[in-house]
Amino acid sequence: MDLKRVLAIARRELIALFISPAGWVVIALFVLLCSAFGFVLPVLAGQAATMDGVFGVITSLLLPVLVPLITMQVFAGKRSEANVEPAAAKWLGAFIFYVLLLAMTLAYVVLLAIYVPGHLASLDLGLIASAYLGLLVAGGAATAVGALASSLTQNRLLAFLLALAVLLVTWYAGTLLGFLTPPPVSQVFRYAAGSNHYQSFGLGLLSLSDTVYFLSLGIAALFVTTRLLHPRSPSLLAAAVALVLVIGLNVVASRTTLSWDLTHSGINTLAPQSVVAAKRLNADLLVIGLFRSAPGDARAQSEALVALYQAESPRIVYRSVSFDTDVADARRYSVTEPGSLVLDYRGKTQVLTPVLQTEQDFTSALLKLESGRAPVVCWAAGVGGPSRSDTGQNGYSSVADVLTRNDFETRDLSMADLTAVPTDCDEVVLIAPAVALSTAAVKAVVAYMAGGGSLLIAGDPWGPTPAATASLNDVLKPYGLAFSGALVVEPDASRAFDVITPATFAYGRSPITRDLQGVASVFPQTTAITGTGIAGAARVVISGTTNLSYAIATPRQDLPRQAGDIAGPFAIMETLEVPAGQKEARIAMVGTSAFAEDKVMPPSSNAANLELALGTFQWLAREDALVSLPPKPPRALPLNLTQRDQGTVIFITILLMPGLIVFGGATVWWRRRRVR
Repeated sequence: MDLKRVLAIARRELIALFISPAGWVVIALFVLLCSAFGFVLPVLAGQAATMDGVFGVITSLLLPVLVPLITMQVFAGKRSEANVEPAAAKWLGAFIFYVLLLAMTLAYVVLLAIYVPGHLASLDLGLIASAYLGLLVAGGAATAVGALASSLTQNRLLAFLLALAVLLVTWYAGTLLGFLTPPPVSQVFRYAAGSNHYQSFGLGLLSLSDTVYFLSLGIAALFVTTRLLHPRSPSLLAAAVALVLVIGLNVVASRTTLSWDLTHSGINTLAPQSVVAAKRLNADLLVIGLFRSAPGDARAQSEALVALYQAESPRIVYRSVSFDTDVADARRYSVTEPGSLVLDYRGKTQVLTPVLQTEQDFTSALLKLESGRAPVVCWAAGVGGPSRSDTGQNGYSSVADVLTRNDFETRDLSMADLTAVPTDCDEVVLIAPAVALSTAAVKAVVAYMAGGGSLLIAGDPWGPTPAATASLNDVLKPYGLAFSGALVVEPDASRAFDVITPATFAYGRSPITRDLQGVASVFPQTTAITGTGIAGAARVVISGTTNLSYAIATPRQDLPRQAGDIAGPFAIMETLEVPAGQKEARIAMVGTSAFAEDKVMPPSSNAANLELALGTFQWLAREDALVSLPPKPPRALPLNLTQRDQGTVIFITILLMPGLIVFGGATVWWRRRRVR
């Protein structure tokens, strides 16, 4: 092969693309779409320094749609070439054009580096480089497939349509068919889907199997192109052997989890505690992912997390199923949210909802499954309040299900004749009793807490009887806290579902809310938690209201503020840790029993109340002490752009960059017109 001739032909093809109207149309569309939908909307609207939007536009539009525009004239009408050099050279010309398009997006990286706090040093350049590397290998394969389509016909339009169809099928069809077919056929389809193989690059992982997939796809497409264009090239037998080798290489690569974390902060590297937890498994751990085939389902992040643990232990077996069609698994594990991961180990299960899928969550679940002991939740009974067996809107059946599938043992604790809380109760739950607790029951709970117990206690506004509210406050009295009994009204529409349903997006710092920041939970018809607490206690306000809020002490129909109403802000959920001998007593207080009712749980609601409730039970059971991992930085850093900054960014990306492209195209057209 004459390398100089290859480069000369590649240069000629590249120049042909730059002097053709189609080439400039591709450039203009690419820059405009990347700027508007990939950069301006995600970055300015979300105030986040991220390239994910740009990369999303490239993978969803450039690869399957614009690449056929680039490659449709590579061979169409030019099939008289007589040796292998033109095939490689013409592909190289189209690929270099694609690479130059990618290079234009570096302007967005420069803009992020200018405006993000800390500038270039604060950007995770390893994460960005990984995504670009994925786009390079995927683009190489896509242009090879486009070149193959162009070699099949001399009609450029037909070449474009054929390449478009092949790339769309290659990129998306495997994912869809993977959800519609049972294993192991579904696994074959999912491996064949190009979109699945790019996702690891976007997460900052250089995966061997994904790299092999794109390289082998490109090589195979070029090999077939050469065979079609040059009948005297290697025989059909040799071609068949080559294709078998490519397939075999992919089969081998698919069985390995070998990958390299390219991120600067080690986002995809497990902490030593997590590695130990994975290696300590002495039986198979079945991990089941229940997903919907929809954009933004976060499946890539979930499966990348599982793959990190699989790389440390052969005991971890993973399979994914459709949340909508695989009813058996969804019912068996009581999964109500798509995107959840189920961990099944020796007959015990842990369910990680989409919000609770960090390394901390997964490792904690592993350690809990390996511990062999289920925390005991003692639920106050015999005094009214929500029922765990009630499947109505006001019942607690969803809470009962989530506790069961996360390996908690629940039992009733009769309050009528209670004189002492059993010592095996890891936590006591006292939710808005309808009748007053007996003096003996109050003393028993107080004594249990004095010994370092854990208590979840919830009240309601305008309680059924003043005596019931007073008895709850008797339990809290040693800690200097109480429920006010007044109904909290939140007029700030940005912090409430309605005026009597405050919502929280920003939580107090606690293991309970570690994964919930920015995700809304609601507190329907809540009362306020009052009091200053006691000395030596660690008090955290988990959720509170705004300065506009007020509380209505006595029942009335009219909710607008009146004279005599109590001014906010108020705490509506708190935690308290109090030294008690060799360990600390833990209390979680909530101003409404409705915070964990079925009406605010999936599938009835998309709020984060399920995760909030589960996190509360886990904190009370001291499961946060199982593992403590250092937090990892977010993939997208926060931005704080002024109006002037935003105007500058919009001008550069929406007007200046496309404008320069239009000017360049017009200049080329004018010069060609003058030459003619």
